[in-house]
Amino acid sequence: MKITDIKPRIIAVYAGRFHPFHIGHTQVYRELASKFGSSNTYIVTSAKVEPKKSPFEFAEKMSMMVAAGIPESHIVQEISPYSPVNLVNKLGLDPNKDVLVFGVGSKDMAEDPRFTFTPLKDGTASYLQPYKEKGLQPFNSDKNADGTRAGHGYVYPVSDVKFEILGKAANSASKIRELYKTANDDERLAILADLYPQSGSAVKKLKRIFDTRLA
Repeated sequence: MKITDIKPRIIAVYAGRFHPFHIGHTQVYRELASKFGSSNTYIVTSAKVEPKKSPFEFAEKMSMMVAAGIPESHIVQEISPYSPVNLVNKLGLDPNKDVLVFGVGSKDMAEDPRFTFTPLKDGTASYLQPYKEKGLQPFNSDKNADGTRAGHGYVYPVSDVKFEILGKAANSASKIRELYKTANDDERLAILADLYPQSGSAVKKLKRIFDTRLA
């Protein structure tokens, strides 16, 4: 078999800030893994920290993800999650052959103008396009000599997961941070049990992280 005969890889990327990563994110990851295969599904996030809305460091977010059941080898740090470089290098992906698909919630697709898929000012297609089952192009973001796109990244719509924390709807990271800050010690443990039902003994480490960042 020639190397040119190898089929392109389709890699599902779940990109986000994740402050904090929680049970809703876990379910989205599993949805992507079910569609594209667990070996082809990765989480990418940045190390950017802002005290109020992005308080957690990358290593702390990784601890949350691992406690939620995400393989550590499938968590990658990126400066720009929707333009992954480290992931591409880690997997040895070919921009002229392999495909990147970004899982995005319908809420984000409605609110974030990056995902409107409208043509650029010069009339060429935007880099990100809606996912389709056939005819996917490689993730090369360059332009050809005639000005057309050499490739695209694709957006795959994932379910907006609704869940409860302490019996209250809390389907956003900002709501979780608010609830945790105002909770007492026992309530904080209950919050973490709701966020990471598989965490087991790791819950003590998670509590130290949350207590430090959400004091």
